[in-house]
Amino acid sequence: MKAPSFYGPKLEFVLRDAIGRDWQCGTLQVDMNLPERFGIDYIDAKGLRQRPVMLHRAILGSLERFTGILLEHHAGKLPPWLAPVQAMVLSITDEQAAYAQEIMRLFQEAGLRVESDVRNETIGAKIREHRLQSAFPSC
Repeated sequence: MKAPSFYGPKLEFVLRDAIGRDWQCGTLQVDMNLPERFGIDYIDAKGLRQRPVMLHRAILGSLERFTGILLEHHAGKLPPWLAPVQAMVLSITDEQAAYAQEIMRLFQEAGLRVESDVRNETIGAKIREHRLQSAFPSC
């Protein structure tokens, strides 16, 4: 059972995550209590002191809670449009390092968030390492 609210009308936005849990995130609510507690008032067009009605809004709830729900929902594998790194360019040998950097630059100019890995490691090792960190678990 939820605790009683000291607000007027209230909308709550509840998100359901990938495993079926409900999370209360955003709210829009009318508050007649806090203006009185804080002694907030204004002078109206007739010169009379009036007590305002306060509107609270938290469209996504707290940023931390929303980010946590988003990460849990995607099991840490964010979709490309949200992923911090959208593409990874890997060189096969040192001979392709300059070309890999050029491809990375072209992707960046196209607006992608991209990184490159030109280390002197096998391509298999690079793929394994980046797959574990990737937003694309099947690649």
